[in-house]
Amino acid sequence: MFCPCRPLHSSHSEIPSCSCNLHFIDCIALFVINSVFTIVETLPNNAKRCLIMGSSELRLRENWQTLSGELAAIAEQDFARIFRRLFTNTDYGIASKPKEFNNVYYNYPLLERDKGQVYDPGRVYRHGFRPDFAIRNNKTDKRIYVELKRQDGWVEGKKRSAGRGNAHERLCKYFTPGLMQMLRNQSRVQDILPFWVVFSGDITRDPCRVREITCWFNEYTHNFFFWRDNGHDLLVWHFIEHIAPHLD
Repeated sequence: MFCPCRPLHSSHSEIPSCSCNLHFIDCIALFVINSVFTIVETLPNNAKRCLIMGSSELRLRENWQTLSGELAAIAEQDFARIFRRLFTNTDYGIASKPKEFNNVYYNYPLLERDKGQVYDPGRVYRHGFRPDFAIRNNKTDKRIYVELKRQDGWVEGKKRSAGRGNAHERLCKYFTPGLMQMLRNQSRVQDILPFWVVFSGDITRDPCRVREITCWFNEYTHNFFFWRDNGHDLLVWHFIEHIAPHLD
């Protein structure tokens, strides 16, 4: 019999212990392993990613397939409930109104030029902010902060003035250098923005606001999502595909 390692070696043998000094069965194993690696190298990147996908992400996908029918019955805007069910028996969790930034401004140091010029109320008070949610991978301790923004918008049958609300503008504080540093330090996410903004309502179809928001986020296209009236699937798959991998 011929050594199956022949493509990898210059000689072959017709006996179980071949000229490559491996037992014939070992040669078969070596040949199969090298063949698999050769095939994998020819696959597109998204296919390779599926082969090496982490177990947490696989469990998220399995949960979504299992719970899809159940989740479809949940009120569309119930973001927390959807993700709590999705995260069942996974490494992920979701917290409402996380408190880690609850008082970040209170003791923030003043500039020298402002000391003595700012009113001191003489008492302790709370001054900070609280994102709507924090989604955390409990295994890696990485998290992403979530803001939900529901707003009216300029669509069919409405005047352009319907889109003049400014709820979406309040998210811009997250882009400031000071808060960005705090969010990154706490989230431990560095390769994308440490926050995810989910918009709902007519703002998701407003020709002015959609372009405005897209401009703000620039290349960080996965850090925002327009949750339109097309069910939960796109929202959940956006998280699984574009957010969860950065929390592993």
